[in-house]
Amino acid sequence: MRAHIKQAAPAVLAYGLPAGSPQGDAVRRAMAGCGLQVRQVEPWQADCLVGDLADGRAAAQPGPGPVPEAPAARAVLFSALGERQLAEALAALRAAGSPAELKAVVTPTSRTWTLRALLAELRQEHALMHGGEKV
Repeated sequence: MRAHIKQAAPAVLAYGLPAGSPQGDAVRRAMAGCGLQVRQVEPWQADCLVGDLADGRAAAQPGPGPVPEAPAARAVLFSALGERQLAEALAALRAAGSPAELKAVVTPTSRTWTLRALLAELRQEHALMHGGEKV
């Protein structure tokens, strides 16, 4: 008997890039040109696990009670894209003027982090790569 491993569906997540905004629309056009649909991640989902967001399992509505302040960032996360598809998506974002300051591939490790924690880590890496100091 052969085991069947379920492959995760490719996902492109956009945070801080809502439809109707210039940057959000640029991301959506760029990804549509690659045959990819963008899933919007809402600010109130910042404390959801990245894996749940990538798999479409995160809550669709905010829970009761106050919502913590959301991180300020424009980010695109890629999940389960093949190498060629990822290269095409990144090239399309560059051609669109790089509307997202942060870009990352969802890894087995980052799947277990909250989006808030991943964005903080990406912000630090971005600062270090661009000559800044660790924040």
